[in-house]
Amino acid sequence: GRPAGSSWRERIFDLTIRELRLNQGMLLINDVRVPLAAEGGEFRFALNFHATAAGKEFFEGTASWNQMKLAARRYLPFASDWRLKFTLGRENLEVNEFAWKLPHSELRAGARLASFAKPEWSFRYQGTLSLDDLRSILRKPHSPRGVVDFSGEGNNAGGELNLKGSYAAREIDLPYVWFHAKGMTSRGNYKVAKRRLEVPDFEAHALGGVLAGRVMMELDGLKFRV
Repeated sequence: GRPAGSSWRERIFDLTIRELRLNQGMLLINDVRVPLAAEGGEFRFALNFHATAAGKEFFEGTASWNQMKLAARRYLPFASDWRLKFTLGRENLEVNEFAWKLPHSELRAGARLASFAKPEWSFRYQGTLSLDDLRSILRKPHSPRGVVDFSGEGNNAGGELNLKGSYAAREIDLPYVWFHAKGMTSRGNYKVAKRRLEVPDFEAHALGGVLAGRVMMELDGLKFRV
């Protein structure tokens, strides 16, 4: 046995797969079934058990999948890399790190579920979104180009989403026939509460001028006011 009060660690699971394929999968989103298929390179999953004191045991896990090629709905299949580190306790779950790298975009996030008995999530995130990825993946060749840097935090309690953060958009290109402009920028702080998005300090630079104002949008119906 081990001395009283001492801690110990044991590797429970350690799996490496050189190539992995998922066929005829299904993703359930808001009671809507979405067909899903994925394949990719090296997949790894490891799980350790930690016993630091009586009643304080927890699992620590890591997972990653390189060059995962995902196909869903009619979207264009795309390759990405992701990795995950999590801690699972008797009463809570924490995503210590989640990183997802797309062809031109990247997301980093963390989340915590304080109690399984009271499912309220808190989370933080930051990343860079290339609108070119959306153009290609969503098959929308006439949508805007550009890059958006963003960061923030939030929670989901009682089924209600709350967010706050900031964004900065650059190199925005609007390719529409009736309105086309390049080199636009925008920035602002935002918050989401009671199914409403608000940007109190919206700012955009375009066509040699500056637009500043307040933006509000109802998420139900996407009704907005500037």
